[in-house]
Amino acid sequence: MTDSYNLEDTQPRRIILPSEEEPPSGCGNALLVGIVAFFLLFMFVAVVSLAGIAGWRDGGIARQTQRAIALAGTLEGQLTLAANDLVNQQYSLARGRCQYILEQQPFNRSAAACLSTAQAGLLATATPTPAPPTATPTPLPQTPTPTRASGAFTPEELFARGQEAMRRSDWESAMSWLEALRALDGTFRRREVEDMLVTVYQALGNQYRFEGRLSEMVVVIEKALKIRALPDTDWQFTINVTKLYLSARGYLDAGNYALAAEVFTTLMEIAPNYLNTRELACRAFNAAGDSASSARFCR
Repeated sequence: MTDSYNLEDTQPRRIILPSEEEPPSGCGNALLVGIVAFFLLFMFVAVVSLAGIAGWRDGGIARQTQRAIALAGTLEGQLTLAANDLVNQQYSLARGRCQYILEQQPFNRSAAACLSTAQAGLLATATPTPAPPTATPTPLPQTPTPTRASGAFTPEELFARGQEAMRRSDWESAMSWLEALRALDGTFRRREVEDMLVTVYQALGNQYRFEGRLSEMVVVIEKALKIRALPDTDWQFTINVTKLYLSARGYLDAGNYALAAEVFTTLMEIAPNYLNTRELACRAFNAAGDSASSARFCR
C-alpha cells in the first residue's frame, strides 16, 4: 500500500494554462449593458420631453402676449371713439363703448370717467314725454323737481321716471333712470326695479342686435345675466358667439392673422352662419396660410 501510494504521488501532472480555463458566465455583463442602455434611453426621453414642455410654454406665453396686444389696441380704439361720441353728445353710444372697455379692463380709469360723463349726459338730456291728459292728473308726467338744493332726485322720482320711459319704450332713458336709482338706493323696491331692469336690458339687447351695435348688446345682456339667469332664451349662447366674433374680427382688423384664424376656427365650429363669419374666417385662414382650416370651412 505504501509503495503504491508513493508511486501515484510522484506521477507527472498536466498543467492547465490560463487560456484553457472556462470563460466566466455572461449574465453579469448582459445585465450591466441593459442597465446602461436603459439609463441612456431614459435620459434621451427626459431631454426631449423637457424641450417639448419648454417650447409649449414659450408658445403659450407668446400667444397670450399677442392676444393682450391686440385687445389693448382694440380697446384703445374704442376709447378714442367714445371720446368723440361725448364731444358730439352721443352719450348712449359712448356709454356702450365705455361699458365694453370696463368689462375687459375693470380698472381702466379713462373708461370709468367716460362712463360717468356719458351717464350724466343721458340724465341731463332725458326729457320725459307728458302722458295724455286724464280726468285725474297724476304727478308722473310732470318735469321732475329736485328735492334738494344739489338738484338730485329722490328714489321715488327716479323710479317714476323709469316707469314712464318704459311706457314710451324709451329703453335707453329707462336704463339711465333705473341704474341711477340702484346707485342711489339699491334697496328701494328692489325686486320691482330688478324686474324692470331685466326687461329693459333684454329690450335694448334686441334693439342693439338689430342695429348692429354688438358690443353694446353684449354689455346690456351681461348686465341682465348678473341680476338673474334668462331661461328659455338664447342670450347666453348669443353673447358667447358675439364675443368670439368681435375678438376674431378685432384680430383680423389688427393684422394678427394667426390669432384671427385660431378664434375663427372655434367660431366656425359652433356658429358658422353668424353674420359674415364665414367670409371673414376664410379671409383670415388665407392670410394666415392655414390651408387645413381653409379646406375644411371654405369649400
